[in-house]
Amino acid sequence: MKPNHRRISAAAGVLLALASAVLGAAAWRGAGGSPARYAPAYQFGTGTEVVMVFVGSSLCRANSEEGFPAAMERAKVAAARRAAAEGKRFRAIAVAIDDDPGAGWKFVRKFGRFDEVSLGGNWINHDVVRYVWRDFPFRPGIPQVVVVERQVRKGKTSVEVSPEHEVRRLLGTEEIRRWGDAGAPFTGPLPRPARTRTARS
Repeated sequence: MKPNHRRISAAAGVLLALASAVLGAAAWRGAGGSPARYAPAYQFGTGTEVVMVFVGSSLCRANSEEGFPAAMERAKVAAARRAAAEGKRFRAIAVAIDDDPGAGWKFVRKFGRFDEVSLGGNWINHDVVRYVWRDFPFRPGIPQVVVVERQVRKGKTSVEVSPEHEVRRLLGTEEIRRWGDAGAPFTGPLPRPARTRTARS
């Protein structure tokens, strides 16, 4: 009896989605009541991949705002959770544009763990050229988060990666905080900042 290749292919797709969800779930579990922290899977995989690129520098005053590293961590966790829920893989990349890669590494470590790190080069850092100047032109500014999607396919002797397309860009600490607190939606409008009522005297 010949196997039904369509059914096998569909079953393989379901298994891949489940595996992605499991790997993604591991990326945002917190121990006990502690806040969840992002844990890279460090595994090569195929399928749809969401890539979150954080661009910052130790020389930027905004990057040193109190609570911002924790907000970035929440954003990574939320983005990983959302990708897993959609059956997509997730990758977080940190880019520190300090001239001195050592200073950049010290800066990046304040923001938790990433799947990849790019250090040095100032505004001509390889990933800044790619995500700010050339492939996804945008006004410069840090901190900045760029979220892209791509398809990854593995052949017998090669890897195919489709052109990336941008799904979200956040500029400034406030926008990044709101995005993470809203569950890191990849599309659609961000909720407006909550208005705080002041007591009248």
